[in-house]
Amino acid sequence: MITMLHEGDYHCGNALGLTPPEELDPRARAILEPMWAFREAEIKAIGKVDIHIVGGDIVDGPGKKDTIGLLTTDLYRQAEWAEACVGRVKARHRYFNFGSSYHVVNGLNVEAMVAKAFDAPIHDYVRLRVKEKKFNFRHFVGRSDVERGQPAQAAREITRALIQEALEGYEAADIFGRDHVHYYTRADIGDRVAYTCPGWQLNVETPGSVYPRGLRTQYYDVGYTLIQIDNQGEVYIRPRRMKLAKIYPKEYLCPIG
Repeated sequence: MITMLHEGDYHCGNALGLTPPEELDPRARAILEPMWAFREAEIKAIGKVDIHIVGGDIVDGPGKKDTIGLLTTDLYRQAEWAEACVGRVKARHRYFNFGSSYHVVNGLNVEAMVAKAFDAPIHDYVRLRVKEKKFNFRHFVGRSDVERGQPAQAAREITRALIQEALEGYEAADIFGRDHVHYYTRADIGDRVAYTCPGWQLNVETPGSVYPRGLRTQYYDVGYTLIQIDNQGEVYIRPRRMKLAKIYPKEYLCPIG
């Protein structure tokens, strides 16, 4: 059995992103520690994986529109945190995707720095052939805030590749993995599969902040995707999600007895 762990969207540096425990803001500790603990437990249970896909946006960037929502705007510190997060996963092979321009296109190529620390390649597209199955990983994908539109965005990745194969001779992949949208969805067309990966950034209210957090208007997932390939080449794609209600219950106050 071949095991692949696909994750991304750490958004290290953001007040609600994946953060090593020793770097936590005291205001956010109560909600961020459980996220770290959930990921640690999952990593321990899986053990060493064959392939680790790091899908981009592993840092939040300098805060182009919002700095009050960041723990730090120091890109070197964000890179150090991201490196610590990546290193928690033990892997035989590791590959990185570049993230979105909003977060990671600055005067400093932070994601390339982190990839270099692991002596791992980083590309816009990561194309792998595992047990004769062709995988295509990329950070960016179209997003939909309407739940019924989410699988359609994933399906477009398949149809685009099939058109390129027919018109230009490119070999289309069997499985397409994407990040960016922070929710899991899946589309199947024939024998092809496309899915989007959960992220490691909470969508709850920022403790101590007067500014609302509006990552998504509809569905949202915190976690990663586990992929396993058996000896017959069958691929199993399993989203692993964290239950947000356990760490951040939404309570209704009763001001009148």
